[in-house]
Amino acid sequence: MKRLTIFLHYDNDNIIDDYIIYWLKYMNKLSDILLVSNNNLPIEESKKVEKLVLKHFIGSHGGKGEKSLKKAYEYAYNNHILEKYDWVIIITDSIYGPFFDIEPYIIEKEKKEDICYGFTKAMVNTENEHIQSTFLAMPKKAFLSKEIYEHLINLDKLGNKSDAVVYGEIKWSQILRNLGFKLEGMFDDIDPNYIKYEPVKPAFVEMIEKGYPFVRKTLFTKNYLLIENIKDYLKLKNIIPKECFDNMQKNIDRTISKDILYINMEYPEIRKNIEKKQNILDQKYREEYNYPLEFLEVQTFIEKLIFLKLNYQTEKILKYSDKYIVREYLKDKIDNQLLMPLLGLYNNEIEILSNLDLDKLDENTLLCSTINDTKIYFNKNINYIQLLHLINFESSKYFNSLEWQYKYIKPRLLTYKDEYHIYDQGILYKIFCFNSKPSVIKVISKQNNNTYANFYNLEWDKLDIIQEFTNIEYIEKPPYLKEMINIAEKLSNEFPIFVSVDFIGNNEKFYFDKFDFYSEELLHPINNKKYDLEWGNYIKIPNIQNEYLTLDKDIYLRTLIKYDILSLQLMEYKKELFSIRKVVDKIAWWIPFKSWRIKFRDKLYKSKN
Repeated sequence: MKRLTIFLHYDNDNIIDDYIIYWLKYMNKLSDILLVSNNNLPIEESKKVEKLVLKHFIGSHGGKGEKSLKKAYEYAYNNHILEKYDWVIIITDSIYGPFFDIEPYIIEKEKKEDICYGFTKAMVNTENEHIQSTFLAMPKKAFLSKEIYEHLINLDKLGNKSDAVVYGEIKWSQILRNLGFKLEGMFDDIDPNYIKYEPVKPAFVEMIEKGYPFVRKTLFTKNYLLIENIKDYLKLKNIIPKECFDNMQKNIDRTISKDILYINMEYPEIRKNIEKKQNILDQKYREEYNYPLEFLEVQTFIEKLIFLKLNYQTEKILKYSDKYIVREYLKDKIDNQLLMPLLGLYNNEIEILSNLDLDKLDENTLLCSTINDTKIYFNKNINYIQLLHLINFESSKYFNSLEWQYKYIKPRLLTYKDEYHIYDQGILYKIFCFNSKPSVIKVISKQNNNTYANFYNLEWDKLDIIQEFTNIEYIEKPPYLKEMINIAEKLSNEFPIFVSVDFIGNNEKFYFDKFDFYSEELLHPINNKKYDLEWGNYIKIPNIQNEYLTLDKDIYLRTLIKYDILSLQLMEYKKELFSIRKVVDKIAWWIPFKSWRIKFRDKLYKSKN
């Protein structure tokens, strides 16, 4: 039998690791190899494999496994290379192995007619049963079929990890079944009674002891919440070949976050909190937006911002999210006229009641809090109770959207002079900066009591994107656009991963508004998957910097954990309320008169609240 292996490789550090070399050396004995490295590898790295592969594709193409597979398959198909082979094997770099000789197993599988087999099968005995993409073998009748060709060359159009599973792995398995192929998994023959679909804690050591030749890399390098896997993998030292274990250990030591190890091993309460926040966000995005989140192999813009929100928490983000403290930083960076004139600062409830004279305020006074986005122009109906509520800790953005920094920002009331009423009548310009470079502008405009949002490139060409608010046909290009872009580029140097530098303006004037790292204005799903993935590719995930590591651990465990628990309880209550409101709305739909429907909804909402 002649075999062709397509091996898909990616590494954040632009290297070909030793466990990859081990794989290639082994498969070189069994097949020819097309290697696709989604990296701009140095020459010395590519030389490591030049004698092991038929062809090596090098270069970053903006995607991961899907685009890499398309590149190799399309090349082999169009150049009539595939016709020379009886079997094609697709392997990704996401598994360590092979720990044992798999050639007898491969030969045995190839004797069967009309089968395709793989590393593992998932969703067994359901309509979505599929072979996972980590290791997949197909005979000539399958890989030369029109159906498989059309499917594989369209894989690069997929968005997030969930799309890759549903439209990638599940879809091609359905195509193979429709072509008359039976799907088989490697572990089926080792332990037919084992019903789990992949080796996960605590099964992977037991499975390898029984002869299973692989283990998922992400069990150790990305699944931070299963720290027990890190401890258990040491048991493999006496089970698998020494070279395999050493290669695996070196890769884990190089790629795993030591900070996350510390959190998981020393502070299980923190680990549980992180996991609970993930569950809350995942449920919210599934139910409200039909947007399932991936937390391990993040790819899209939304997924990566949520990952940063939960895992990248620095003192600088905390400092520059504080509306008062950030002014001190900006004084040395931009013209002071771009900062709205500050009239007063009130550090607590006592200062508000003692020092703030409402009789001296006028309609051009803007009041806002440091812990949320509420902005109020003074009028005669404003009272002290409303102002105290603005700085009440329950109104913090942390409780509303899990923006971690707001639980550390001091609740204070700020008063500004705004004769333009710019937050009522102006336009918000959010300049998205990736790698300290402005790239795209989100423009939010209020007209006729409605809110609209358009996206533009830096030349003010409108982009085909909808996020939360509907588009509007025309928003005039601001006369100060170039100045805003230049300021955004200067300020974004402090945040090399991603930041939105926000300005608020009208025809006469514009002010700096805020640095936005992961607010709801950024995190609402966008309708255009092309941009969701493209912007996601711009964001390079950094080493984990968790808020809990920068605090005194005893203080944290005594106090802040209580704050977190309260916030999670509030988020879960909001989830419950959202579900109840959906039911109420469905019932109200049958009430024939609009006024009755409104009264019915209001009565039930208030009774629940």
